[in-house]
Amino acid sequence: MLAKCSVFIATSLDGYIARRDGSIDWLNEANSSVPPGEDCGYGTFMADVDALVMGRNTFEQVLSFGAWPYGSTPVVVLSQQGFTLPPGLPPSVSVSNQAPVALVTCLTEQGARKIYVDGGLTIQSFLAAGLIDDITLTFIPVLLGSGKPLFGSLPADVHLAHEAVTVFEFGFVQSRYRVIRGTSPAIQSEPEDTPMKMTGTFKTKDFKPGVLAPSPEIQTGLPTGVATMEKLYSGDIEGRSATLFSAAFNPETGKGAYCAMESFEGSLQGRHGKFNFIHSAAASGTDRVNEFFSIVEGSGTDDLHNISGSGGMRVDPDGTHHIWFDVVGLS
Repeated sequence: MLAKCSVFIATSLDGYIARRDGSIDWLNEANSSVPPGEDCGYGTFMADVDALVMGRNTFEQVLSFGAWPYGSTPVVVLSQQGFTLPPGLPPSVSVSNQAPVALVTCLTEQGARKIYVDGGLTIQSFLAAGLIDDITLTFIPVLLGSGKPLFGSLPADVHLAHEAVTVFEFGFVQSRYRVIRGTSPAIQSEPEDTPMKMTGTFKTKDFKPGVLAPSPEIQTGLPTGVATMEKLYSGDIEGRSATLFSAAFNPETGKGAYCAMESFEGSLQGRHGKFNFIHSAAASGTDRVNEFFSIVEGSGTDDLHNISGSGGMRVDPDGTHHIWFDVVGLS
């Protein structure tokens, strides 16, 4: 039997664990109201933890606290690209690029019975792999409006049994949940590349027709041209993109086609980075046809360095522009 995987984490009332830049100033401010000696159950939770697994962002946040808080308890820092640990840490700290199932199997074979899983992306990947057994959430009475979300897309619903709630006089509310087995995503021997749906809306600005002309110049039945523009995104997709746009289009008949290459910077459900995506479509005069949309593999950076997938766009009758990505490579 695999070791039990447990979550113990604080979140804003609207579900964020950090601001977009990773700051937890709001949590530090809230903790200033906690009476001396009150740890909201953390000590009891940690008493039987045999190992910790966290992402690199969480690890760097822990380092900013000062003294190493986990003693000789084994801590595994997940990183796909790997990195060198800073000096001064105990030998119980290691770096791994193993998938969740393989890592938990390895820690179980080393004698771990309870694993503390920490950090938003790490928790999400362990949930998607069907490994989380229980979740303790401490809700902080603050609304952030945006930031890094605790939860993300899943391959299937995860049903929970609510086991206990504790209301603290300083405003925190803590709930403990047990994952109901048989309803969580099935554990896979290898991680699934299950697409994660990201949705948003966007507005365009600074549309600038270009002066580039094909060479040799060939006249067809449609005028051709190039342009640049900027797009501003909101929703699961936050940020902006620089667009290189080319088209052959007749505005009088509504017939033609376009192709656009986008360079995006921003975040997808709190994961920050940059990447390219390309899209094209033809216009029949009444609707869009032959649509194509693809995230360019190898273009991602930072939290999005492994990103790939597809997506799409649509425009509502009122002019609202919608966009969505079906993304893989974020777990």
